[in-house]
Amino acid sequence: MTQIAHHGSITHRETSSQYPMGHSFVSQWLIASRSMQTVHTTRIQRLEQLIEKYGSIAKLNEALGWVRTDSRLSRIRNQNQRTDRAGKVFQMGDPMAREIEKALTLGEGWMDTPPSYDIPTESPADKAKAMVAAMEPQQQYQALRLLDAIAQPEMKVANQK
Repeated sequence: MTQIAHHGSITHRETSSQYPMGHSFVSQWLIASRSMQTVHTTRIQRLEQLIEKYGSIAKLNEALGWVRTDSRLSRIRNQNQRTDRAGKVFQMGDPMAREIEKALTLGEGWMDTPPSYDIPTESPADKAKAMVAAMEPQQQYQALRLLDAIAQPEMKVANQK
């Protein structure tokens, strides 16, 4: 059975008999990956992580070598309206992002990298196990098929030679 599905500007065919589980998952992933977040959204997420790590904005300011009462991070976090630029909110620019990264030895670009791309602190096997355990049975089968396909690329290449 073939169905044509339209998702935004993506058009694809789903052949349920040929791809009983994996194809719709891949289609959903393609659609989800099209919605990218801005660097400003990422920087606010990273700022939230730092505030949580240090316990408060005041303590983060101190770690940065700034005055405890400095309001810049608070204005960025709360997306306060600027009085000098109508319709604009306070945002973290490149110079401030680099200053924070340098002061906290985070590595250049850390403030611009979405948290989902962080290096995991737990083992990949434990993380995969927890993710699969939280899935519905149908999703578990899809995940298993994807893992199976990833785990055997050398066999397929060797057979083609």
